[in-house]
Amino acid sequence: MDINHTTGNKMPSQEHLNFINKLNDSKIPRQNQLIANRLFMKNFPRETTSAEIEHCFQTFGPVHDVKIIAKENTHFAFISFVNDNTALDVLRQHAIVPITFQNHSIILAPAYKKNSITSLTSMKFLFL
Repeated sequence: MDINHTTGNKMPSQEHLNFINKLNDSKIPRQNQLIANRLFMKNFPRETTSAEIEHCFQTFGPVHDVKIIAKENTHFAFISFVNDNTALDVLRQHAIVPITFQNHSIILAPAYKKNSITSLTSMKFLFL
């Protein structure tokens, strides 16, 4: 992890960024800013709890939290680790030997911060 000397914020290492760039899956939406300690996960059973996911991924390192987002037609999770390097280690391991969860081949990818800039096409205007 590198430090931005202007802001003092942690930044992903070049190795981390190079590895992430190789994981170019067009089915997973990309945003602007990588969240270094977080993974995106999908293709797990709908009835899965966050505690079950946390238990599975604790073998790689301490898990900060797990958020499951369940919508009518889809569900996915974000796994946040205490250490930034843990997410990269999990992705490396998954690239070598795919990780299964409850007998499902899961999909893991880096997590990106949602772009907060609203485009004109997505804005709703109210005319009085």
